[in-house]
Amino acid sequence: MTISNLLSACRLPLALLFLFDSVPLRLAIVAFAALTDYLDGFLARRWGTTSKFGAFLDPLMDKFFMLFVLWVLVAEGSLSLLPLFALLSRDLFLFGFLLYLRARKSWSAVMAQSLWWGKVITVLQYSVVLLLVSAIPIPLAVYVIFLAFSLLYLGELAGAIAHSRRDRNSSMR
Repeated sequence: MTISNLLSACRLPLALLFLFDSVPLRLAIVAFAALTDYLDGFLARRWGTTSKFGAFLDPLMDKFFMLFVLWVLVAEGSLSLLPLFALLSRDLFLFGFLLYLRARKSWSAVMAQSLWWGKVITVLQYSVVLLLVSAIPIPLAVYVIFLAFSLLYLGELAGAIAHSRRDRNSSMR
């Protein structure tokens, strides 16, 4: 277990701590989760400790943390279902795209890599959660932007897969 993997794994207990109804604590939890999300990958690359396990654990903990926190906010009435859908649209689109690839038996085209639009959406997710915890109203336009960025992410993912296939096909010749 590397330091990077420990940073990823700490988002599990951080999510559970979010159950405590304290605004300062929740703000600290979200800020610390965002920091660990940034640091885990940065340190793994810098120290040369990247691994398949880390590439699996990091996004799993990211998704768990965000889903859990958003679920708590929905359960408390701080977030309604339509904004929830917008905040999770990247992940929902990704899931649908992976199902499509699976149905086409193109599953092998999927590679674990982080994409620029995915990083932008993650930063925005953490930012919106901080605003929600602070009870600062969020304009509807922000959620529309999430949907637009999620579509851009989907396009970036499809392009990366197509590029990967072209590279693999040209190296086989």
